[in-house]
Amino acid sequence: MNSSELWNEALYDIAGPNKWTFIAEYKAKPIGHISGGTITRPDEAPATIGVISTMWVEPKHRNRGVGTRLVHDLLYRLTQEGARDITLRTVNGNTEAQRFWAGLGFQPTITVAKAEPRRVLEAINRIILQSDKTPGNPTMKMLGLAAGHDEPPEKVLLEEVEDKLARQKTR
Repeated sequence: MNSSELWNEALYDIAGPNKWTFIAEYKAKPIGHISGGTITRPDEAPATIGVISTMWVEPKHRNRGVGTRLVHDLLYRLTQEGARDITLRTVNGNTEAQRFWAGLGFQPTITVAKAEPRRVLEAINRIILQSDKTPGNPTMKMLGLAAGHDEPPEKVLLEEVEDKLARQKTR
């Protein structure tokens, strides 16, 4: 992403209740931003958590305390709103960001995995087809009932994904 795309993303993230964005400036020009907010989950502890959703500092202004000050200002606001835990995500391989957050005391606790739905469904279909060959294996019946269809689940799943992808292409 170039600088203007990153700024557009930051500005898009501003809207919403319990969300804040702070912008760092140098000579009246933006050089960094941080956005985040609070989420309330009454049935969990802690009930209110803070989420840092985006942060970025122009490369030539990094390692000068800009990011640290942005984090400070947002964390102050999040804790004033009752946040007792703060979460964020970094991209695997972004060692600069991971070092920055670790230096502030953040520790990785969850690995978030992502995949293309079609690839996941293909893997599921291989597993289903293999398990279908095992006498008495209830996998097919359970998945068929869960899907709410009379057809074999592997056909239903692929058709649903293909339909969804086709609808997205026509938009």
